[in-house]
Order: sequence, then C-alpha cells, then structure tokens
Amino acid sequence: MSGKRRRHIVLRILLSMALLLLLCAADFPDFAKPGPPPGQIELAQGWSLVSARNVPADGAALSMPTYRAAGWHAIPRMPATVLQTLQEDGTYPDLYYGTNLGAVPQDLYKQDWWYRTTFTAPAGHTTYMLEFPGINYRAEIWLNGHLIAGNTQIVGMHTAHELDVSRWVNQGASNALAVKVAPERALQDIDGVELADSWYDWINWNYLGYQGPGKNPANGNSFVADRNAGIFKPVYLKTSGSAWGVNPARLRVTAEVSQISCPICRRRVALPPARATPALFLCAHLIAQRVCCQRGRAASHYNVGAPPLVLARTARPPPIEHPMETADERD
Repeated sequence: MSGKRRRHIVLRILLSMALLLLLCAADFPDFAKPGPPPGQIELAQGWSLVSARNVPADGAALSMPTYRAAGWHAIPRMPATVLQTLQEDGTYPDLYYGTNLGAVPQDLYKQDWWYRTTFTAPAGHTTYMLEFPGINYRAEIWLNGHLIAGNTQIVGMHTAHELDVSRWVNQGASNALAVKVAPERALQDIDGVELADSWYDWINWNYLGYQGPGKNPANGNSFVADRNAGIFKPVYLKTSGSAWGVNPARLRVTAEVSQISCPICRRRVALPPARATPALFLCAHLIAQRVCCQRGRAASHYNVGAPPLVLARTARPPPIEHPMETADERD
C-alpha cells in the first residue's frame, strides 16, 4: 500500500471519530457535567392560615406567587395546627388558662383551612420533591396554580407523603404553595371513625366537642374545637439530580432470607436454605393500627378494612407442609 493511500485512510478514520464525538457530545451522562449536590430545605417560615369560609378564591388562585394573602393569620413557625395558630396570634388567647378553651367556637373542625407560603427553589436540579410527613386529616396540595395531589390521595394523620413537583417548580424563582386541610369529622359511635387522634372522652364532652341531641350523656364525644387539624410535622423541599442509566422497569432486588419473625406474636418461621416458603409480611402502617396475626392471615381493627398480604418466594418453592402457627388475636 502506498504512503499516500495510507495517509488517506488514516485521515478518514480521524474525521469519522471527530464527527462521532460531535454527535455524541450532547448525550454524555450527568457525571460528565456534575450538577449541584442534593439538598433539603425545611419550609418553616412565611406561612399564613385562613378559614376557607373567608376566602372565595380556589387553590389555583391561592397558589400563584402573585396572590396577596391579606387578612390571613400569620404563623410564626411551622409546623402548627389550626388552633395553635389562632392562639399564638391572639384570636383565642391563653387557652390553657381557666375555661378559656370552652370559649372557642366548637365548629372549627367543620371548616376547611388554607395554609399558604412562598419560597425560592434552588436552580440547577432535575428532581424536586415536596415532603409532608404529617397532615391531619385530609388535604389538597397546590403549587404555582397546579393541583399536585387531591384529598383522596392526601388522607390519614399518620401517613407521610412525598410528591414529585419537578415539572411545576420555578427554579431560582418564587414559588407559592397552598394546602387546603379538611379536619377529621367522623364521630365515633355516631357516624364512623377516622384514624386520627380525636378519641372518645378525651377531655370532657359536657364542655367540649359533640354533646349529642339534648346533651345525652350516652352519646358524648369530647375533643378540642379543631380536632388537632393542620400541618403538624415539618414540610420539606428536597432537591437532587437524576438517576442516570437506571431503568426502573428492569431493576430487580434480591435477598437471601433464612427465617422470618411475626412482628406481633414474635414467633419465628425457619426457611430451608436456597429455597423459600411463602411468608407473611405485615406492612408497618397496619401494625400501627393494631394488626394481629391469626391463622396465617392479618386481622385488623374493625374500621381499618381488609389488610393486604404479600407472599415472598424464590425459585422452586416447596409445598407448604407447616404453615405459620396460629397466634391469639391481640387488641
């Protein structure tokens, strides 16, 4: 091969490589262009509160950064329940003194309440999450004019919620967050039970709560006027980058299990090595709601409903010869 032809081939190879690098430059993964580190911001300041009865605007308007929350109750620092805020701003002062608590209107729990704040989201991240670890009892979450989650999704005093709001966040600019809270309203032994912390005969139904028709002593339900409604745990904005190169649909997690233990009755079930017997797993929130293990199934409190069961198997499961022992039902 002549030297001229050899130089021509080398030149073509170099040009091809240069063209390939140019075409792929935009597809380099994030680690080639490092972004800001992940972070967490507690949204503790700048909140205000108002009864939904006093605000005609909807969540889309209230969650716009340009909205002016005139006449709202200022919240010095979150988290704060409804009645806590009304005491701190002087609406109903000194609730722990004398009979002042009885002077609070007893219908606060029959109203919905708006919480609102504004914040600046740091720029440069690809993922933005809002975390609500504690809202009592139901809520709508609005951000920058968009409904992020409704009150059929955000429900339960002891349920934590983490919401991906990446598409609605104004990076490096002002954001407005509005949360419409609906208090617990069911009355035990009258129209149902909701799993909050407002229980029968907690204080004194003759003065606080629901007294029933004619103040029937057999039908009293005592609770403070707002039934501890509101955002009672800190709210966080979490930021991070994207997880490059991971396809969630193809991600598989495996583990070797030698034995399991029932979290209620503490009895253990041994599993044969390299094989697995179908095992009962009780999810944490059902355990908190007084779940017990009975005849190889989960039995929950009467108002919780049928609990889900998950069967875990590995390859080539053997026949079940000795199922989980029966445990007495616990309260």
